[in-house]
Amino acid sequence: MRNISLTRIVVAHALFQIPGLLALAHFVAEQSRRTWERSHYIDNLAAWAIQPQPPKIESILEYALLLALGAVLILVVAAYSRRDRGYVRMGGWQWAALGAYELACLIAPGQSGMPIGWLVLAILLPMWLFSCNRKSPTVVAQRTYLAIAAGALGSALWLLAATSWSPELRFINDYADFPEYTRLQDGRLVENAEFLRANSIPGWSKASSCEEKDATALNVCLPLSKAVFRDAYESFLLFPPGSGLAYSWDKEILLAYRPLGEKEKLLIQSLWGVKPDLLEKDKLRSKNYWRGPKEKASGAESVLPQENYRVKEFLQKNNNELEAQRQLGRFFYHHAYLYLPALERVLFPGDHITPAQYGEGLTSTLGTLIKSFGAPTFQAYYSFFWWGLYAYLVLLGFVTWWITRDAWASVLATGAAMSLVLVISYDALRMAPGFNPIRHFPDLLCFLAIAHDLRRRSRLSALLRAAAIGILIWWNREFGLFFLGASMAWLIAEACSATGRWRRPVAQFALEAVFAIVLLISTNSGGISDLAQYNLLGIGAPLTRWRDVFGWLAIWTPLIAGLIWIRFFREQVAVSERQNNLLDIAGIGSVYAALATIYALWNPSPNHAAVIWMCAVIPLTAVILWIVELASRDKVQPHYFLKYSAAISVSILAFMIVGNQTVLRQFEEIFDNHQVMRWTFPGLTGSSTADPKVMQESVALIEKYQPKGRILLISRYDSLLQILTNRLPLLPYVELPGAVVSREMVEKIAARVLQSNAQFLYADKDLLDEREWQIPYDNEGEADSGAANRVASLAALGQVFHRIAHCYTPGEAQGALRVWHRTCEAQKI
Repeated sequence: MRNISLTRIVVAHALFQIPGLLALAHFVAEQSRRTWERSHYIDNLAAWAIQPQPPKIESILEYALLLALGAVLILVVAAYSRRDRGYVRMGGWQWAALGAYELACLIAPGQSGMPIGWLVLAILLPMWLFSCNRKSPTVVAQRTYLAIAAGALGSALWLLAATSWSPELRFINDYADFPEYTRLQDGRLVENAEFLRANSIPGWSKASSCEEKDATALNVCLPLSKAVFRDAYESFLLFPPGSGLAYSWDKEILLAYRPLGEKEKLLIQSLWGVKPDLLEKDKLRSKNYWRGPKEKASGAESVLPQENYRVKEFLQKNNNELEAQRQLGRFFYHHAYLYLPALERVLFPGDHITPAQYGEGLTSTLGTLIKSFGAPTFQAYYSFFWWGLYAYLVLLGFVTWWITRDAWASVLATGAAMSLVLVISYDALRMAPGFNPIRHFPDLLCFLAIAHDLRRRSRLSALLRAAAIGILIWWNREFGLFFLGASMAWLIAEACSATGRWRRPVAQFALEAVFAIVLLISTNSGGISDLAQYNLLGIGAPLTRWRDVFGWLAIWTPLIAGLIWIRFFREQVAVSERQNNLLDIAGIGSVYAALATIYALWNPSPNHAAVIWMCAVIPLTAVILWIVELASRDKVQPHYFLKYSAAISVSILAFMIVGNQTVLRQFEEIFDNHQVMRWTFPGLTGSSTADPKVMQESVALIEKYQPKGRILLISRYDSLLQILTNRLPLLPYVELPGAVVSREMVEKIAARVLQSNAQFLYADKDLLDEREWQIPYDNEGEADSGAANRVASLAALGQVFHRIAHCYTPGEAQGALRVWHRTCEAQKI
């Protein structure tokens, strides 16, 4: 037997076992992904749907496995090290097993070079923190910090108030088919759609149609018989919308808006026996090019040279809106996922069919607030949505002060959180509810309850801690489970490290587990989440790369490992009980942030990363304060580093304020450069750059045939129409264009329509139109992804309609809609 020092254990695991964990996690994740790919979920995804990202599943699983395996590794080594006060006793067979394992790690495939960055972060960060041992600042410097903090925080509050809440709701035009008028420098008002068509800007007007004489110069129009297909649906699947190809079943013509690939040429030759030379001619080279949002002005030169300056001016003034219009609405689309379920809690308290995507607690609370406002309106929701942000920031500062009993720590946390809000930017925060920290109100309650439990150590405090976590699970299930996992993980560490004190953490573990199970069983989030399986596949989200996974691991793992190690050996460091409590809060909060990072990895972007950093503000503040108090043992002024950090925080905040003024000005310029029109509807009143006439006529059509009750819409405007009318969908989907992600979902939605006994169906008048020409391509032949997804979704909606059309006859058309009357009885599924 021989004792091996703790330092050697740390170095050995850092250099050898981490690559082994990477290799193991990669292997398990890859095998799981392959199994998932063979499942019926993948098989049922249609070619025209937004494709899943199998590497995303693999990357997320790798991240979760590495967190779990790393935690087990740290706990095991720390537990053995504690037993021998910093040494691990190893025998011959243990040395042989360790040597074999290390050898396997060295030769195993995987990202073996990645731990270098990990080690650099783990070593340099503590060295930098402990090197801050300068003298305390002068009184002048202290007053300067206070002035910076007050000025930055006050300016940020003014900025948020100026951009968020006002009696007047303003929104830009997110829909390409609404009339809109741009004011040019010469004073002219031009209607956007007419200007785009007149100047033949690709993606906004048909480059050519098959009826025109010069059709073959711009796109493929091959007359090909439909007799080769069993039905129209087969042609729909073979030539998927959004791919640049379209087969017209009625006209028996194949249209191509881009060059044909080799596989597509072989498919056409095999189906119709077309001669290869016909498909190789120059006339098949698409000219439907477009240079993208950032280069519209330069791209306009090839569109209309003689009036290029007017085109440039028009595109510059409409850049933001045109980018949004290539999708199916951004502002109302995102908010509908929170507002409509909340409205359902008001109008149908006992009949929840719409899933509460943002959590039952948050949704129900917003519904209650909207109801208290009087008549439920979108403005009421939007007002509470923004004031929830202000309330969160104020409460964050209070909670941080209560936990730390330090005003500078409160300034640091609040300044950092407000900086993160502004990093997201007003425009993104305005559009997507997921960026607003109202989702994380109970996080603060959980930190309060944990701090209280650490101080009191009573049965009542333990019960309050479990109840607070339960409230977070009810408020937002995903983040509640993340916090539950963090609390339980730290309780395991506490049980392993506290010699003779394992009963209380085990009892607390069981109590929290019981609370969580009862809530998960009893909480009804409403609705049928048919889309859950596709959300797990990451449909519509950008690819998660290994560098995203490793970047977050390199941040959280050294921090958590260090905190756990200190937790095991803190009796050897003469620290106060207050420091011990700060350490536990930092540990639980850091594990929570690490688990919540899964949310950011699912859609890797700076905005989602900022959301996770907001979750980590309190634990990171606790870490800094713990280090400051530890440094005070060596006669270092404890508050210098804290004040320094607070000054950095508010300085960053001031910088973000300046940047967001630019974003705000861009938003204001949109209204300055367009004719602003008044929208007045039962569910919404406000001003917009879009002409409301189309929606006014559409709403009038709905009210004429169906004055009350849930409505059945197959429309790209469904979420907007439901908000305008304060009406809820008949089907358990907030909006259908985002639900038609596979052939399975098309069939399921059609079956639900036939199963219902809806007497009226409202569908877009142009639902079955061919829209492939709306996809612009850059000079490299790459399609605009937003436009391609939009075309694919609208075509899929058309397929839903094809499956139910035999039960409906056409009626009156008005605005964007046509009403269809039911002619058959409800069918059983």
